[in-house]
Amino acid sequence: MESDLFREIIRNSSFAWSYLKLVEKGENGSGKSGTVSGGLGVERDFIMLDVNPAFERWSGRKATDLIDRRISEVMPDPGRDGGDGKNWLDHFSEIALAGGSKEVEGFFLPFGRHVRVLIQSDCPGFFSAMFVDLESNHRKMDDLQEESRLLNEMINNIPDVLSVQYPDYTIRNYNKAGYEMLGLGPDEVSGKTCYELIGRDRVCDDCATQRALASKKSERAERYLPHLDIYLDCYSCPIFDEQGNVVYIIEQLRDVTRQRKAEAERKKSKKHLERQYAFSRALNRIFDIMIKEEEPDRILDGLVQVMGQTLGVDRALVYDIRFDDEVAEGLCEWLNPDHPEITPTKDTYPLHYFIAGTSWMLKTGHWLVSHHDAPHPEIKAGSDKLLHGEMGIKSLIWYPFAFRESGYFLLVLNQVQQRRQWTEDELSFFEVATRQISLALQKLDWLAQNRKAEKQIRASLTEKEVLLSEIHHRVKNNMAVISSLLTLQSEFEVSKKEPKELLRDIQHRIKSMALVHEMVYETENYAEINFGALLKRMMENLEDIHRSPDKKIQISLETDDVMLTISQSVPLSILVNEVIMNAYKHAFAGKKQGRIRVMIKNKEGGYQLTVEDDGVGVADLGVLQNPDSYGSTIIHGLLAQLRGEVTFTSPLDSLAREVPEFGAGLRVEMNFQMV
Repeated sequence: MESDLFREIIRNSSFAWSYLKLVEKGENGSGKSGTVSGGLGVERDFIMLDVNPAFERWSGRKATDLIDRRISEVMPDPGRDGGDGKNWLDHFSEIALAGGSKEVEGFFLPFGRHVRVLIQSDCPGFFSAMFVDLESNHRKMDDLQEESRLLNEMINNIPDVLSVQYPDYTIRNYNKAGYEMLGLGPDEVSGKTCYELIGRDRVCDDCATQRALASKKSERAERYLPHLDIYLDCYSCPIFDEQGNVVYIIEQLRDVTRQRKAEAERKKSKKHLERQYAFSRALNRIFDIMIKEEEPDRILDGLVQVMGQTLGVDRALVYDIRFDDEVAEGLCEWLNPDHPEITPTKDTYPLHYFIAGTSWMLKTGHWLVSHHDAPHPEIKAGSDKLLHGEMGIKSLIWYPFAFRESGYFLLVLNQVQQRRQWTEDELSFFEVATRQISLALQKLDWLAQNRKAEKQIRASLTEKEVLLSEIHHRVKNNMAVISSLLTLQSEFEVSKKEPKELLRDIQHRIKSMALVHEMVYETENYAEINFGALLKRMMENLEDIHRSPDKKIQISLETDDVMLTISQSVPLSILVNEVIMNAYKHAFAGKKQGRIRVMIKNKEGGYQLTVEDDGVGVADLGVLQNPDSYGSTIIHGLLAQLRGEVTFTSPLDSLAREVPEFGAGLRVEMNFQMV
């Protein structure tokens, strides 16, 4: 067994060797003839026939100095071996005489080395010897062992997993990193296939080792191990025998998890940045719409278009949720043009269809997400069948904004083609976009209120300017009326009445005119006057003026809601004042009591003013029709100004004969057209 090992080492090593062909010296001096004479212990000598370069190096002599020379000349004292103490020449002679081969170890003096010598003879009288330097061999073996140790140490310290596999995928062995990755020892791994060790029952898809066996060249593939959550770069290299058959597969597995996750994170970050850039551009578009548009509907329409295009949804809408009207009114809608099969759903719906979800959002101020396979509790409570059933919505989000006391606006995004989960980035985008739109709508509302207030202020200023002009005009007209009244009074009654009585009558007429302006200022309605209220105050003043302990006169008023302009109210108030004053003065002569009734009623195309009393009446109504007195002149003049007609009625002629003590009375009926 040891000889076999020695021969194997010699055969496969680069150690020096040589053949020494020795010929026994014959008596006739023939180098090639004659026989070996003498036995062991008898002095022998040999002729060297050939040496190899190593022999030259070890001996320190060239081949030309050695070949065909006696060994006693070139190596006079080769020494003895370290085994049985024989001289080296005795060993050489033994094999040369007996044939065969033998191995001898010892110190060979000519070389100055410890050697192992294989001595062999195939022909009597000749032999060859191969010398092996034991010290060099030991050093080389030690070096090989050290190299093997260093190689194993180096392999075990490589962070990559290295394995040696047989062509049937059975593991021969792993390096340290491989055992640590699997959490198994050599005994637990040996004999098992690589795919069994990762929990599979067959070779992995796109296996690098499988491809290397087929192509007979190195192959690479990447593998993800879910149970370990790692990515491996797999490199398989085939090892061949002398016939070119694959006997082993060296597989290198490099953990690229950090790189792949970093790459995924970079992609995620890049995608995130791209999304943020898209959202930024979308917000800029929304800002442009807010600046450009001045109508809420157009701003909301721009919102749904931007949101739908940016997010790539199937449908985007805005509803006006009004709890006071109990409706959800669809204001605008965007449908994805890439999916023409998506049907519109914008409509006005009774709010009770969605009352659970809309009330929840009003209460919480929070958005709502629902899916066909996982409906939101508030959707499931009432509108699940409509939204996820009839309308076929796979995923939706309701995002409320612009809250008010009676409701809010609702941004609705629908996904009909497939289910969708809304990301945090998208939710943040919803918040910013709807907040900006809320501010825009609030700004438009403020502007509308400001425009309305400005319009009211301008109208008020215009009205005040008109009023101021009207006041000047009315003052002028009133002064003219007063002047005319004084002129008429002087023409008709200056010689008939006392100055005090004349001044009192003029005072009453001017008071009636002033009362009109007083009511205008009190009501701050410069366009119209409630003439019924004016008559009531006028009658109270007249009643106070004509109150007497000797005569009790009752005055009553019946009025519709009659609104007259200042230009109508001033002459009409003077007219009524004149008629009532005439009744106080003339209707109850010789009577201690009486009644005056004033009525103003709306009639089609105008109004009717009636003053009647239960006094003594008028025997000749024709007198009243002819303005030959001051009072009649005023009455007829004002009637003409107001384009009115008057009718006087008194039943004196018939009643006076039948019931003389009963007052016949007088009825003055005036009809006016609406001016």
